[in-house]
Amino acid sequence: MLYNDLPSDEIYIKYSTPFPDNSHHDRYRIFLTNDLEINKKIFGTDSLWNNLIEWYFNSNIIDLYLNKYNIVKQKYLNYSLSLQLVRDYQNYQIKIHTDSSSRQITSLIYFPSPESDKNDGTIFFTNLIKNQKVKDSKEKFDFNDGFEEIKKFEYLPNTSIDFQVSKNSWYGVYPTKSK
Repeated sequence: MLYNDLPSDEIYIKYSTPFPDNSHHDRYRIFLTNDLEINKKIFGTDSLWNNLIEWYFNSNIIDLYLNKYNIVKQKYLNYSLSLQLVRDYQNYQIKIHTDSSSRQITSLIYFPSPESDKNDGTIFFTNLIKNQKVKDSKEKFDFNDGFEEIKKFEYLPNTSIDFQVSKNSWYGVYPTKSK
């Protein structure tokens, strides 16, 4: 049901390319807000998306995430929640990386089309090169640069993945087959 209520392609903006390897060239996004009136313009008045977005911005849900990962709320009083609806296209990939140290938690929920390939999911890796120096969180690695796949999530509807960001939270996506 949520897939059928996705906004049309024209509403998405092209993902800016912060990395020199152009790894986000087939990615588009909408920044979501806790302003119901703005969301109604994007999704319509009766969309389930409005309920999902409201749920994510609920302070009790945020507290659940903070508690799950033992993040002390007082330490992060100035945190902000960034919620994005991201659309990836065929041949999109994410090279192996960790998220920005400014992020505490990354949460992904899949809403693929019925024709999508279940093998297009997110993969977690372990770094096999113990002394490999990482310059910053924007540095990305090819899939054969000393990493081993430890867990692959299938790209299936309503699959949710969340993890605490750290210098060892390596993940990526092989070039996608789904359109």
